Amino acid sequence: MPSKNCCSAGPYVFLAAIAAYLLSAFYPSALLHGIVSVLSILIVITAFRYVPRFVQGISVLFLLVGACLLLASGAPWRSFVTSFGNMLNILSLFALIPFIALPIELGHYAGRIRQMIQQSIERSGLLYAMTASLSYVLSSFMNIATLPMVYHAI
Repeated sequence: MPSKNCCSAGPYVFLAAIAAYLLSAFYPSALLHGIVSVLSILIVITAFRYVPRFVQGISVLFLLVGACLLLASGAPWRSFVTSFGNMLNILSLFALIPFIALPIELGHYAGRIRQMIQQSIERSGLLYAMTASLSYVLSSFMNIATLPMVYHAI
């Protein structure tokens, strides 16, 4: 089995796909959509041998089911390529999260929040309520990323 470190081209393929997706979000074109689709296929091919067998099996199953659905719907052969890349918005979101955290790190807000929690939280129930509320607010922002998926699905 290959080493757990992905090949040297892997990270560049991911970065290129994310960059192409973000560019296509601002400048939509058929060419960019095709590039995103081809790069997504390259990501699947590149990462396939580095994931555990179970994940490989599930991936093959999903690819076969997707191919069968495309065949059953009578989709043109071009759709077999262009159907890849539709979920790249979620991958882009996960890639951009560290950049979103930069102001928090640079402003030392995490330390200040830790101080506030240590000073004001006296029992575990209050800590639970505070973290649940914070999780709710942050998940609301995360759900914004699903809006383009829903829009394109409808």
